[in-house]
Amino acid sequence: MWRPGEYFGVDPNLVRLGVFLLALATGVIPVLVTYLAAWLILPEEDQYQ
Repeated sequence: MWRPGEYFGVDPNLVRLGVFLLALATGVIPVLVTYLAAWLILPEEDQYQ
């Protein structure tokens, strides 16, 4: 699974903040629904280690 925070060497919380700001700037509902769906569907990081 591709993790942009790890790929770019950025804190995952900054990536989440960027997604949140993108949601506010472009239309909150579609982005937040997508983010919440991915959060519920994707497994935790610890499951692969």
